Amino acid sequence: MRAGRGPGTAGGLPVCVTVTHVDGLVLARSVFEHGVNHRSAMIHGDARKVTDPGKKLEGLRRLTGHATPGQWSCARRPNRREPAATTVLALSLEEASVKIRTGAPDDGDGPDAALGLWAGVRPLTGAWGAPVPGPDCRPAPPYPTASRAGRGPGTADVRAGAYGVIRTPEPGGERRMGSRTALVEDLMQRFPHVPREAVFKEDLLRGGVAFDKSALSDTANEAAGDVKPKSYFIFSFDHGTLPELGEAALRRPPEEIILTGGPYDLRRTVVSVRVNPTSPYRVAADEEGLLGLYLDGTRIADVGVPPMPEYYRHTLSNGKSVMEVAPTIQWGYLIYLTVFRVCQYFGAKEECQYCDINHNWRQHKAAGRPYTGVKDVEEVLEALEIIDRYDTQKASTAYTLTGGAITSKVAGRDEADFYGHYAKAIEERFPGRWIGKVVAQALPKADVQRFKDYGVQIYHPNFEVWDRRLFELYCPGKERYVGRDEWHRRILDSAEVFGARNVIPNFVAGVEMAEPFGFTTVDEAIASTTEGLRFFMSHGITPRFTTWCPEPTTPLGKANPQGAPLEYHIRLLEAYRQTMDDFGLSSPPGYGPPGPGRAVFSVSSFMDSLPADEPDGERLDGAASAAS
Repeated sequence: MRAGRGPGTAGGLPVCVTVTHVDGLVLARSVFEHGVNHRSAMIHGDARKVTDPGKKLEGLRRLTGHATPGQWSCARRPNRREPAATTVLALSLEEASVKIRTGAPDDGDGPDAALGLWAGVRPLTGAWGAPVPGPDCRPAPPYPTASRAGRGPGTADVRAGAYGVIRTPEPGGERRMGSRTALVEDLMQRFPHVPREAVFKEDLLRGGVAFDKSALSDTANEAAGDVKPKSYFIFSFDHGTLPELGEAALRRPPEEIILTGGPYDLRRTVVSVRVNPTSPYRVAADEEGLLGLYLDGTRIADVGVPPMPEYYRHTLSNGKSVMEVAPTIQWGYLIYLTVFRVCQYFGAKEECQYCDINHNWRQHKAAGRPYTGVKDVEEVLEALEIIDRYDTQKASTAYTLTGGAITSKVAGRDEADFYGHYAKAIEERFPGRWIGKVVAQALPKADVQRFKDYGVQIYHPNFEVWDRRLFELYCPGKERYVGRDEWHRRILDSAEVFGARNVIPNFVAGVEMAEPFGFTTVDEAIASTTEGLRFFMSHGITPRFTTWCPEPTTPLGKANPQGAPLEYHIRLLEAYRQTMDDFGLSSPPGYGPPGPGRAVFSVSSFMDSLPADEPDGERLDGAASAAS
């Protein structure tokens, strides 16, 4: 790059930038006629400094991703000082010219052709060598190009998709009407305030993703391999049973994927993997072994997969794997402790109609996989010790204690004491190491106080679905043992124990529209869901939601294999953020940073759709952060 002549525009420096890519040496019969096959561009324009911190960071992300795809997701992010010490220039394209030279020497019809000498092209290609860890990288973690599959080319049906085929939607633009691409682009155009990353994420969560053979982890052994495999931490979150998934189950897909770049210029987006072999979305490797996400046959994003964490490579003293006892999700942020793998709401008259926790336990036992029904507290503590020892970056920030509902007792304990005694043991062994959360039923206030006394900091008494009739139909066990109105009253009471900010009830987004009982229009469903949001948020309680995955062994999943309309999920994100704004609430604690490109919560997009400049979402309410 060199400075050009003339004053340039206000605030800009006139420059000339030239770029040349050499494709080969053109070797003629005469040295005088030798040349170079190349592609070159010359750009004249005004360069200006990028001073906006957000735009500057985004520019650095794009440059890094272009040079080495996936590295931005795996390496440490720049701190506040590093971008300040770096100059980023933006160049306006005022004028540009390109030149291309291809083909063989052009002396075949001249006098030198009769000399009988060799003439032709010596192609120039480049390839990356095997990564070499630095001498101080001991023990060497996996090379963080998780986006590089390294197992050969992808299949022909997906290789055809190259960047640049799909563009940001424009009125009247070319579009394959009726395709999933057309649906997604239409919603991005109609709801411009919802981050484009959230639109794709919700579509992947509700409908799943297929995996080409080149994209599977090959991690049959939970402590081996380079890719962190799917742990099936509580539900199956799949669109087929393990036998139906076949190779995708045996060779294990990754726990999550990260989407970046592509024609939609996606910011870093963490998505929980829900396998669906018939999905229009497919993860596959291209000819260079780089993983990408393909939609309707066109590549729309780079894909990164989580490297196997060092703590997964170590086993407990009894031989059990850390992944079986204490799996981590949300890119390592959350330790998910499903200490009771079944639910005592059992059978058609009690089980929630969208939940496959009991089936998921049965299918893993039938497949011969380790899947402990009730986890021993000492095993949990040993697994946490291994995580704490090898998680040197302290990426794990919170743990969740959860499992099925307890209507009688497990191991001689009722629900509050059963889940609470794990929290007590963890807090005594690792005081202050993690944010402690529990997902449980809406219990009476005295039982909730026991959770608090045991050391739990955040309470999730999930209300599942707001509409009265649907709650009664979809949650027959909860209606029978507690009842909807009492359930909601208990949620409000729990705020007096934990503080409203630390009571975060979940609902299953999408079941509102499940046939045959759900709402038939998106307008009706959104109105009902928003009514529930306003009820809780008016009391300072911020619900969160999981995007419904219609597992095929559940009654609602069987009847609704496509899930809810994507428009419902996009409008819910819009309504959720608007309702939070109406009541002056910010992102809840225990879920990591908010904002597109920053969020790690992987089973819905509610954190991706909140402003990135919100106050620190990890701040706990004083009622919960005070010592018990």
